[in-house]
Amino acid sequence: MKRSTYLNLCFYLTLATVVTAMIVKLVRDPSGAGGPGGGTLVLASPIFFVMAAKRATRFGGAAVVIATIGLLFGLGAAAAVLSGGG
Repeated sequence: MKRSTYLNLCFYLTLATVVTAMIVKLVRDPSGAGGPGGGTLVLASPIFFVMAAKRATRFGGAAVVIATIGLLFGLGAAAAVLSGGG
């Protein structure tokens, strides 16, 4: 798989997991999830890892590692929200 394809895949998977986590958090607790800070910003932060990795494609393997970390953080955030911990 080409590096750019992997980075795009990580970006879209991270975006999907973060959006899912935010929707679930909003449905479960509409009063606590509506603000522009706090839990909402924490859930959105993995997207910034993957966006940074897409901008750093010239660094080769480091971009892949950063994108993978962002994806793992996104999956962790979704798991925390789905399990009721977030």
